[in-house]
Amino acid sequence: MVSMSKKRLWIFDFDGTISPIVADPYAATLHPVCKSVLQGLASRTQETVAVLSSRTLGDLMLRVNIPGLCLGGSSGIEWQMPEGEMKQFEPDGDTRLENVRTRILPFIKPLAKLPGISVEDKHWSIALHMRNAPAESKQKIVEYMKAFHQNSMVGVYHGPEVIELQLLPEINKAFGVQKLCGLLGFKPAQGNLVYAGDDENDAAAMQWVQACGGIIFVVGDGPAVPGAKAVGSPFELAMEILQLA
Repeated sequence: MVSMSKKRLWIFDFDGTISPIVADPYAATLHPVCKSVLQGLASRTQETVAVLSSRTLGDLMLRVNIPGLCLGGSSGIEWQMPEGEMKQFEPDGDTRLENVRTRILPFIKPLAKLPGISVEDKHWSIALHMRNAPAESKQKIVEYMKAFHQNSMVGVYHGPEVIELQLLPEINKAFGVQKLCGLLGFKPAQGNLVYAGDDENDAAAMQWVQACGGIIFVVGDGPAVPGAKAVGSPFELAMEILQLA
């Protein structure tokens, strides 16, 4: 549990927020300036720092190797705490997830045959990457997802050149932020919670953070969240965080 002396909790999305968007999601790396800022924050006894991603926790751990951070994978279903302790939340167990995967995957996997489309299976979610796709493929994906969203019980979130399916609709990054606060015993108050992200999944968390009186940042061409501070890139975010800290 976080010490009562902790004054602020910082939570950062990974892809597109503290890591530049790249054509190959498996090649994503932490921006060096963002890494320096996170290391500086984590070294302060009154600050708690977390990175929350829809990537699996194992994947995220390979990309964010900074001691003292909370790392959240699968939008906050799984966490590694600063001391190395692992925590996992499984809404309704694996049975429900496997039922959804059995129903959904046969409709999703054929989309990988479209030119330039890459399907990334993250177990709890599925990402459709479109950065290398021609306009025709992107249009087909967008149209397919509209119909898919209307006729299935999954969460559909748009990001920069990607569409993410959360296979259990109640799981998003707002869920992850709330679980982290519970794990830490952290009580959000005016100005003591900061969140930065770049897509619609992050927007769900931003809205919850803002309702608690927190501070929110949208990076790049992310969703327009009223009250959010817009920054153009991971580097610009790092500069804003330095000023705020």
